[in-house]
Amino acid sequence: MITRPGRLAGKVVLITGTGGGQGRSAARIFAREEAIVIGCDVDAESGRQTVDLVRAEGFEMSSSVVDLSDLAALNSWVDAAAAEHGGIDVLYNNAGRNRNGAFTDLTEDDLDFTLRNELYLTWNATRAAWQHLGARGGSVVNIASISGMIGSTVYKSAAHGTANGAIISLTRHLAGEGAELGIRVNSISPGVISSPPVQRLMSKFGDSAMFMPFVRATAFQKLGDPEDVAHAALFLASDEARYITGANLVVDCGTTVLSN
Repeated sequence: MITRPGRLAGKVVLITGTGGGQGRSAARIFAREEAIVIGCDVDAESGRQTVDLVRAEGFEMSSSVVDLSDLAALNSWVDAAAAEHGGIDVLYNNAGRNRNGAFTDLTEDDLDFTLRNELYLTWNATRAAWQHLGARGGSVVNIASISGMIGSTVYKSAAHGTANGAIISLTRHLAGEGAELGIRVNSISPGVISSPPVQRLMSKFGDSAMFMPFVRATAFQKLGDPEDVAHAALFLASDEARYITGANLVVDCGTTVLSN
């Protein structure tokens, strides 16, 4: 029987927001590919459940309770992982929260909340890991959104779109600055993914959910799965993508390019 090492064998991977959705899927998929997965989540119970799932599948990961808006806690989590494992190879900036609504209904506090919990989390986590990544020629994968690329007459998400447009732009700038250190930086812009928040809205509003026009615009008229995003991230994090940096990989089943 021919066996091969995992695509991330021996690589130290930090993933934020591993308590559910895309983060949980990424933790499971990356662990199967033999990465050393270090996760974090603000919710202790959901983070523990992800660790239990990974271990039940015969793999290992660790998880910490971290409020990523707390710079001291964030830096401590990153530095402790680097110290324990001798460095960091991949940072997967997955965690984020936002507030949606019509532009005229959103307050300055709503905008500030969204920027702090999307753009700033990505900025601060990457800054905390930057020198560790540079020492290993590492990789950063940022989760953005197609809302950072397009507008909509129905899905009102000006704050979310602004934050994620900034994440896409930040990715390109960091790809340039990271080149001299051998750091690759890429982003992924998912369409509508069947995450816990999306599932809750589907249960409440069904086909009237505000994001359904995006779903109907996909080639197959269906929601994406968290695994669809995690597999894209796996590719970008792996050495298979060694010649890719500054890219924004769109995982939306054609929403942004197809016309009905």
